[in-house]
Amino acid sequence: MKTVINRRNNWRTLSESEIEKLLPWMKIIHRQRMTTALLLLILLSALSLAPVVQHVIDNRWVEFLKAIWIYALAGLLVFVAVYSIVDYITRLNKFKKGDVKVVNVTVSGKGISSGSRRHYYSVRISGIYVDNKNVEKKFRVPKVLYDYVSVGDKALAVKYNGKENKSPLSGLDFLPSSDH
Repeated sequence: MKTVINRRNNWRTLSESEIEKLLPWMKIIHRQRMTTALLLLILLSALSLAPVVQHVIDNRWVEFLKAIWIYALAGLLVFVAVYSIVDYITRLNKFKKGDVKVVNVTVSGKGISSGSRRHYYSVRISGIYVDNKNVEKKFRVPKVLYDYVSVGDKALAVKYNGKENKSPLSGLDFLPSSDH
């Protein structure tokens, strides 16, 4: 008879003291996304509103209607920026309220990965089990966090309650352990 060991992720909630210790890291991780979204929103709003105001003042509606596709594209990009801002605020509020689950993981690798245009810092973790198999997950992290953790360090993978995804590993965030 063969013994089968079922490994499960030990998702747990954070205590108030852990939330206080980890909140600055949470802000650092999402700061770049928030800054990019805000700058994109301000830039597109200014660029798309100036010509509209000019067309209204000059009564040149025909030219405005010919270029409406540019405004539709700008509207789509503004929607993406607003979605990023709302996602940031939602994640931060859930984290502050403790409406998250975390699992202890181990940093199994660090590296500089290449994106489409530029390089970014990444951290690989192990210790999350999917279908009773240990799965490694790669996270894009800011340089401050990349320099802070080392291979073999304990860390946390954060899952937000109420957000169910098709993949059990999507929508996770990486935080260094509060014991550090």
